[in-house]
Amino acid sequence: MGRIMLGIYEAIKQEGIAGGQVRLAMMTGIASPSAANAPDTPDAIRKFASAYREITGRACPSHLLGGMV
Repeated sequence: MGRIMLGIYEAIKQEGIAGGQVRLAMMTGIASPSAANAPDTPDAIRKFASAYREITGRACPSHLLGGMV
């Protein structure tokens, strides 16, 4: 559960954007610890992909989305 969401959290961390993971949690309503136990639903993944775009200025890499969006 939460494999895709956790992958996006890790990608934001790798980007090195100050406060990126905090912004991701605020924008999605799912904190990193909760993402580990939450299902990767299409709706949640869309929120994460949209937040990734807003935070980084780039589309979320398709390999992170697992074909969900």
